[in-house]
Amino acid sequence: MFHCLLTPLFDPHRRTIHDMLAVARSAGAPTAGKENADATWKNTLIVDRLREGAVFQNIALTHAADIMRSESARIDAQLAEDFTAILRGNTVYMRNFVCAETDFTLYDQMKAELIHSTGASMSGEGGLIEWSKHQVFDNPTDISPTFNLIIDMLAEYFDVDVYATRLNYYRDGSQWKPQHHDSHAYGGRAEREDFTVGITLGSNRKLVFIHEASKREFNFPQTNGDCFAFTGEVNRLFTHGVPRVHAPIGDRFSIIAWGRRRSLNERNGGVPNTQASMLASATIETMEDAVTAAQSLVSVQPTAARLSNSASVNKNPAAKKKKQRLQ
Repeated sequence: MFHCLLTPLFDPHRRTIHDMLAVARSAGAPTAGKENADATWKNTLIVDRLREGAVFQNIALTHAADIMRSESARIDAQLAEDFTAILRGNTVYMRNFVCAETDFTLYDQMKAELIHSTGASMSGEGGLIEWSKHQVFDNPTDISPTFNLIIDMLAEYFDVDVYATRLNYYRDGSQWKPQHHDSHAYGGRAEREDFTVGITLGSNRKLVFIHEASKREFNFPQTNGDCFAFTGEVNRLFTHGVPRVHAPIGDRFSIIAWGRRRSLNERNGGVPNTQASMLASATIETMEDAVTAAQSLVSVQPTAARLSNSASVNKNPAAKKKKQRLQ
């Protein structure tokens, strides 16, 4: 455990920052009694990854803390307030989740299945649909067993009922995704989606989040096998997108699922993750302390994935309709 030992000084903005950190602390930490370290996983990808020694560690906070680095960001009251959603664990970024970064077996399998099932040469025809600034296969559950296996892995690990899926295809760095809010958050259904999750297979890109009110940003690297996820709260406060890459780069699959959480747990942002819990227990007086603490957490020893089904599902109120609504 670490403690920030800076002596508090008078700061007219400290009240806002202190209140923001207090919200993160008040969320509490999951108790050991709610966790089942010996969870029995059914999905073969999860079983295989754990057998290979993979550890599913959410390091989102380490990257998201970059948004608070500048002095002007640290005195932005709205940004400070909205950053609490990230402090509470509403974003997920895990390296080497579905496979190791250097293992392209799933990428090769999926590409072969898509070509065989649709006749697509991955250059615009076949099952590919032009969408925004890239191409997609919408709900390709009947053409790729590998796609289905990955979706099942996401549903089980995050405890989500999957409502819709998409397979984005970025042929090279010239294909990109504009900044947007996922439109499902603004639908009128009684049981709306409250969770977006994605997997990268293939070449490296980055997923950029922009705070809508301040236009400040952070990003998650997306390398082969990586996983990102975020809740409806983050979707409301931040846009996300995949920018162009001007250097030569290979193709990339982005597997996306939207759904509703069956339970709220540490894995799906329903309760503070280990990083957020450790940050909440630190002695922090300023946003500088919070940024330093968040960055320090990357060196914390990760814990293995654990199953929790005890929390009830959160009923989020309807969100106000906003611009830039895409999926």
